[in-house]
Amino acid sequence: TAHLNAGGIYLRRKQYPLAIAHARAAIEADPELPQPYVLLGDSLWDTRNLYGARQALTRAAALDPKRYGYLLKELPRITVAPRPREVP
Repeated sequence: TAHLNAGGIYLRRKQYPLAIAHARAAIEADPELPQPYVLLGDSLWDTRNLYGARQALTRAAALDPKRYGYLLKELPRITVAPRPREVP
């Protein structure tokens, strides 16, 4: 989708608020597509929102375990910070 492509560009440019906004727009457009959750998880990870990153990556793995199931093996190694009051 256009939001997914734009979000990927913003993530590579380290423009995290824009990457997150586009990931969320892509999720809203098609909540059953796992790639926007990966984009959201990567963007949140880079902003040190580990709680949000873990949630997004877990959802991606649940939607497509064959492609993203490996994330479930990696997630226990992610130290989860206390839940933030506000997600960027």
